[in-house]
Amino acid sequence: QWSIQDHLSAMKVVKRGFRRAGVWGNVLVKAAHQDRKKEVLRERLQQLRSSRGDPDGQDDGLKNVVTSAMHLRGTREDHKRSENDQAIGGMRNPRVSVQKIPGHITLGKEIARIIDEFLLSHPALKQIILGNIGVAKSASVPIPLDLLSCARRLVAEHLGVELSTDPGLTELCAPLFKGWQDMAGDPDWPLISWLFEGAPAGIHRQPQSVGIFPPSVVPPTQEFDLMYATGESDFNYLSFEDSPHTAEVLEELVRNKYVIKCRGLHEARAYLRGEHPVMTKGALITKTKDGVTNHRLILDCRVSGANSATHKWERIVFPKVWDVVRDTMRLKRIAATSNNNEQITYFVCDVADAFYKVPLAFDERSFFVLAFKGSYYIWTRVGQGSLNGPTIFGRLAAFLGRMSQGLVDGNKAA
Repeated sequence: QWSIQDHLSAMKVVKRGFRRAGVWGNVLVKAAHQDRKKEVLRERLQQLRSSRGDPDGQDDGLKNVVTSAMHLRGTREDHKRSENDQAIGGMRNPRVSVQKIPGHITLGKEIARIIDEFLLSHPALKQIILGNIGVAKSASVPIPLDLLSCARRLVAEHLGVELSTDPGLTELCAPLFKGWQDMAGDPDWPLISWLFEGAPAGIHRQPQSVGIFPPSVVPPTQEFDLMYATGESDFNYLSFEDSPHTAEVLEELVRNKYVIKCRGLHEARAYLRGEHPVMTKGALITKTKDGVTNHRLILDCRVSGANSATHKWERIVFPKVWDVVRDTMRLKRIAATSNNNEQITYFVCDVADAFYKVPLAFDERSFFVLAFKGSYYIWTRVGQGSLNGPTIFGRLAAFLGRMSQGLVDGNKAA
């Protein structure tokens, strides 16, 4: 028979083979099993590090991807990522986009030299630009128009274009875009034609894909019938009708030539050359941030039937937070190996009234009309709420991304 001392000695021997585990430390597991688990986890972590490789090749290093052991036909995510890689892009990773069209890099260096020389000869302008960075819109100093015109003429001369050919459909200088696209060999010539003639909304006119974004062809859903104007029951949502800011917002759009104001349905039809306007309800979103009040007018193109009559043709590729992280690591690594300053400065470039910078083709305008207090407002620019609005502006934003990346060294800015 065992004595109490024999039992205590045996328990001490058994305890040496176990360790406390669990959140509260109230679970005993075999020490050998726990050691093996740590070893397996260590090996798995090393495998993940090896498989990830260069951060530049990762689609999203901040996202934990759950994978299966084998997919004989691939996955939907693999196909989507492959399409994103094949697309030229420019909104996301413009540094990679210009490598696909190296003409942007060559031309960008030439234009950058012209701009640098112009700024050196006009130091006051340089101070205005630097002083406007980070300040409120109301406190910014406008750039003198004569200096802006002079700089445009210098760039136009290098691009071999005439500024007088600008149709004036938008604030963007269309001839400069055309000259850049020609000299850089950029394939997005349809975007340039939109600046001269107006962009298609995908209803009467269909835009052309040239590989900027992945294809995503979706026919009209026909979910809603088109709501044509009657002259009597043309109204909006309460947030629009009852807001004290509605008239002010509409008049500002008219002043900026984003919309045309017609005094009645008859005048609206005359402007549209006999086309009957499709009524779109408006909603007004008002937000106040840091003491600044902003109003955003949204067109409900879904209920009006305009979106239901629209063909979708591309899938826009947006930037990710990971892009900022990856580019920061890459630039810091390059600076460290080159013994340069490793300080990183971040800038945000905001395009004011972004969608309104793209003109809308005339024969698409009848689908984007709003009525308010007897007047009819016809959109002459791409409006927020249209199905293809984000993609149309995305094409412009991607081109701007390729242009601006061409102006700077990809090893110093991205």
